[in-house]
Amino acid sequence: MAFVRELSRDVAIYDPSKAYPGYTLFAPMYERFAWLVDMQGRIVNRWELKNPPGVHGRLLSNGNLMWLGRGEGAIEELGGNATELVEVDWDGREVW
Repeated sequence: MAFVRELSRDVAIYDPSKAYPGYTLFAPMYERFAWLVDMQGRIVNRWELKNPPGVHGRLLSNGNLMWLGRGEGAIEELGGNATELVEVDWDGREVW
């Protein structure tokens, strides 16, 4: 039996009464990208990073992304599989 996965870049169902207003930040576990999308599924920003996510990222109040990345050898103090803690600006430039 073959399974076919259809790729969609649109939000299939959007009911504002059942959703919190705002944005969603996500990062696929085995990719080096973080995505910020609005409630209609439109891409607001996309960051390309050196490493895939180790734990999670957070959008800071200044618009920068704080990122726990996963490379070689996890750092126990960062939790999970994280090996780096970096901050990148809106354009993906590392600032810390």
